[in-house]
Amino acid sequence: YVGSAEPQLREKLAGLYSEIATYYGKPSNAQMINLALLESKIKEAQTSIDNLKSKQLATLNAQLVKLKLEEIKLRTFEEFKAADK
Repeated sequence: YVGSAEPQLREKLAGLYSEIATYYGKPSNAQMINLALLESKIKEAQTSIDNLKSKQLATLNAQLVKLKLEEIKLRTFEEFKAADK
C-alpha cells in the first residue's frame, strides 16, 4: 500500500530540493513550474489548517464544554519542542 500511495507534500518538496541542490546549473523550467505548483499546494494546506484551527476546533470545543470535558488547546511550536525534552 505504501509503495502505491501518492507522495505527500513533504516528499515532493524534498524531492524537488534534492534535484535542485545536487545540480550545479540553474533550475530548469520544469523545476520552476513544479516549485510554483508546490507553493500553491502549501498555501492550500495552510488555509485548510487555519480553517481547522479557527472554525472546527471552536465547534469541537463548544461540544466538549457541553459534555463537561476538557477543551482541546493547541500548543505553540515552542511548547511542542519543550514537551519533547
